[in-house]
Amino acid sequence: MNPPAAQPISLLLVEDDALLRESLADYLTARAFQVTAVGTCLAAYQKLAQRDFAIAIIDLGLPDQDGQVLVEYLRHNRQAGIIVLTARNNGETRIACYRQGADLFFGKTVDAEELAMAAENLARRLRQREPRDPAATPPALWHLDLAQRHLRDPAGTRVDLTPRECRLLDLLARQPGQSTPRKLLEGALYPQGGESAHQALNTLIRRLRRKLGQAGVSAELILTDQGVGYRLVVAVVMANGGRGGEA
Repeated sequence: MNPPAAQPISLLLVEDDALLRESLADYLTARAFQVTAVGTCLAAYQKLAQRDFAIAIIDLGLPDQDGQVLVEYLRHNRQAGIIVLTARNNGETRIACYRQGADLFFGKTVDAEELAMAAENLARRLRQREPRDPAATPPALWHLDLAQRHLRDPAGTRVDLTPRECRLLDLLARQPGQSTPRKLLEGALYPQGGESAHQALNTLIRRLRRKLGQAGVSAELILTDQGVGYRLVVAVVMANGGRGGEA
């Protein structure tokens, strides 16, 4: 009997140069990678909200956010191997990327075969890492009712929510224990974008924290991860019975 075929390596390619992005995506797909290719940080965050990737290849000169912010986000919130691919090929940038969590650094223009082999080897090394120990005790659960728009703490205290507050908690609960990037939240809650979206999100977070405190539940439900985004510090179950992050 033949051994089962190896599962393709899932790979997120973040590159704003459309021609280079398409060329690399085609080559990596031909090398049996499962490639998702995007051209902005926001698009990358949206893909990361939907699934995890074994490897991420990130350009630094992205149009909406410096790729180094995405590198740091991935290192603190995902288990993906991180490869930086950039024209900013100097010692200072290399050191900064390694500090922020990059595993490998390539200057442009890199040979596609070399990049593919590096990604394969990195994915193989990561598979050999020991899994993290599970939590010793199950967390106390909060309940978010999306239809009725209210949140209940483990003691049963109910907090009524506005539609936007409910949507915010829904987005945060879909990445349990992980930081949800500001770019993703602003894009989902305030599609107009710009500085007004930035300020509106700050106001929304502040008002929701005040409402939680006034209701007698934890006002520190939402943690700020400076320079990245926001994170729920509790486990949330949706009204349909699914744990936040599974829906």
